[in-house]
Amino acid sequence: MFVAYLYRFFIGFITVAFVSRYLGPRDFGVYSYSLSLFTFIELFMVLINHEVLKREFVKSENPKLIIKSVLTFQFLISILLFLLTQIALWYFEVESGERRDILFIFSFALFFRVIDVFSYYFSSQMRNDLIGISEVSVVTLFNSLRGFLVWFQFTLSYFAFAWVIQKIINFVVLGALYIKNHGLDLFKVSTDKKVVASLLKSSFPLFLAVASTLVFTRLDQVMLGNMLGEKSVGIYAIVVKLSEPWVFISVILTQSVYPDLIKAYAENINAFYTKVIKTSSLLLYSSLGIVLFMNLFSEVIVDYVFSTNYLDAIPIIKLHILSLIFIFWLNLTNQYEVIVGATRLTLLKTLLASLLNILLNLYLIPIYGIIGASVSTILSYAFSSFILNLFLSEIRTLFILQVKSIFFWKYRWINK
Repeated sequence: MFVAYLYRFFIGFITVAFVSRYLGPRDFGVYSYSLSLFTFIELFMVLINHEVLKREFVKSENPKLIIKSVLTFQFLISILLFLLTQIALWYFEVESGERRDILFIFSFALFFRVIDVFSYYFSSQMRNDLIGISEVSVVTLFNSLRGFLVWFQFTLSYFAFAWVIQKIINFVVLGALYIKNHGLDLFKVSTDKKVVASLLKSSFPLFLAVASTLVFTRLDQVMLGNMLGEKSVGIYAIVVKLSEPWVFISVILTQSVYPDLIKAYAENINAFYTKVIKTSSLLLYSSLGIVLFMNLFSEVIVDYVFSTNYLDAIPIIKLHILSLIFIFWLNLTNQYEVIVGATRLTLLKTLLASLLNILLNLYLIPIYGIIGASVSTILSYAFSSFILNLFLSEIRTLFILQVKSIFFWKYRWINK
């Protein structure tokens, strides 16, 4: 899975560089805006949370019943979402021009999202090899297609079609892998409404959390598009592309220490606090290293990778990259809340921070433009991962530990 991620990142980054250079800030902005807005439509395809689904696969004596039931539900949802999207686009005209055309093309991808249930099933069975095969196949073919479109200078709409073809490829590959390993026995299985109802009930709090998280990652581009136009979205999309990949480092660090934190909490609370401080310190200074790197080399990266058309992104990147500090801490904060039994706070904090992000965007974007969107992102993540911890009694200790982690030199890092 790690190798698949690195492959996805490098191939995807190289292709995005070529695509953004070819399309230019305005057309790349139209594409990014439409994709961000469509993500909010596509969100309802995950009403059943993948972690809940994987848990039920492990517990169930009849996982095929779950698969068939979820497949049927997802197909019905995809039809409903497709019809509602067409009504919104063509009857209510919520979008017009190229934006509407691109969203119309994207909407066909909804039908192919139903197959995602196979990926979650493979994951529950520890068949990460099959998931890796699927992801590498999709990434290779999709980015090859995008390279072809750039090479032969196709128009913007064809890049939207390529994105839909990516979903079709994923549909075909996952379906083929399931049939190869399990045959066509799903045709013999009936569906069960009670299974779907139970999954929806268990998933609802997590769905709200996912929806709130989406506000952080996508809503700013939608708001920029409506307030400042497509070019600003194209510039900001490059900023996001240069910030997001680094997040995986925090995932690796926190996942590697997570079992040790669980064990320490059960055996020795002081040892647990010390480990939290050290982990928090490691995350803090790792992120600061990335911030320093991007501030030193952002000009070179933007100029040579994305072209001079995106030079306006340089000062924004230098500011926006500061959000990594709090994103890195957010991963540890979420783990801490799980370990101490305060998971209900995760949803509360995400909802509050999402609301703050919307309000800040509404106030700052009209005044400061793209810089305002970056400031909103930084403050919202700081609010969720650090500031709120002070005001919630159940996790106030975490706030103190985070402050202590700033002074890394006070702790012995190598135990004898």
